[in-house]
Amino acid sequence: MESRKRRPMGTSKFLTNCNVVDCDTDGRYRILSNTTLRIVNGIISSIGEEVPIDAQNVIDMGGRLVTPGLIDAHTHLIYGGDRSNEFAQRLRGATYEEIANAGGGITSTVNESRKLNDENLLAATKARLMEMARGGTTTIEIKSGYGLDYADELRLLKLIQRVKEWAPISVTATYLAAHALPNGYEGTKGQYIDEVVDSRLPELFELGLFDKVDLFCDEIAFSLHDSLKIIEWCSNKGVRFSVHGEQLTHTGIAREASLRGALSVDHLERVTKEDIETISTTDTVAILLPGAYYFLRETIAPPVLDLLEAGCKVAIATDHNPGTSPLYSLPLAMNFAATLFRLPPDIALASVTRWAAKALGFDDRGAIEVGKRGDLAVWNLDHPDQLCYRIGSNDLETIFVNGEKVL
Repeated sequence: MESRKRRPMGTSKFLTNCNVVDCDTDGRYRILSNTTLRIVNGIISSIGEEVPIDAQNVIDMGGRLVTPGLIDAHTHLIYGGDRSNEFAQRLRGATYEEIANAGGGITSTVNESRKLNDENLLAATKARLMEMARGGTTTIEIKSGYGLDYADELRLLKLIQRVKEWAPISVTATYLAAHALPNGYEGTKGQYIDEVVDSRLPELFELGLFDKVDLFCDEIAFSLHDSLKIIEWCSNKGVRFSVHGEQLTHTGIAREASLRGALSVDHLERVTKEDIETISTTDTVAILLPGAYYFLRETIAPPVLDLLEAGCKVAIATDHNPGTSPLYSLPLAMNFAATLFRLPPDIALASVTRWAAKALGFDDRGAIEVGKRGDLAVWNLDHPDQLCYRIGSNDLETIFVNGEKVL
């Protein structure tokens, strides 16, 4: 399960002089100026309550903007090395597929991750996590997937558990069960998927090392047929799952996964109108990953306005990874989505708060409401549109997680 920090019982604090901004269920701003938040035992207990004369632990926010803590619902944060050499190759004309087929891509990161001992890999992951927290992130998903073989995937998932125990922000673990084909399985993707379904998933599930399962369905990854085997296992066991899909080629996975109860379908550059119609009838969240679109210099953008017009819930995530999206900042991801995909600023905020929470299966965060967790981001900004508008600046004052000041 996700990390939960201990907090003193019966603790209460008042955050005064807050300019509170969050989004309603339609993704529109809700703004409360110069208000007070009371947090008891890490939970928002009142909004706008007058502070008692004898109140203890009163913190003046100085009129700063206060939003829900940002939620990064798609990252590959645990890995070794980087792939700046591939970045240079792409600028000289190489394609993602060409680099992957030449031994680069995911395989390269797997090899670099295996070279690091546990402590060095853990230290690198912690440093990245804190960089993301300094951008306002209070909940983060971390996927495995750079181990590929069973022993290394087990190692990564155990290390993610250690990150959970240490992290000052909330961490949720995802087993990326089908990311790429390990060495020794060339030409036998079906055999590999059968092994994942018959032994790996059941064993790791019994160990309690993941909160949900993910897979990569694409021409250079795994077929729709093989991907559905993993989804069927998850459905039968009541295990939550998401999918990488419709990024480089159209496979139909977004439609099929949403019909089977996926928490999210992610990427979606090549999703069709028929797919969108289906997704809109389900609870599945469409996660946009504008960092990868930007970094790979893609020319086909996900049909964001079509998704919104159909009534789909849209989230934004960094997709932080060393090969296609070395992005740390959710506010910058919001800017990318606004600029490249025409996502309005209020919808962008909803996409990294309320709808990102839904994409991870959480109903206890993502909004500033009585009964929600006291996960908050405090910004040196005058208006919430500035979260999308400003490029490259870090306007964060501090974050609160479970009502406790973290930074």
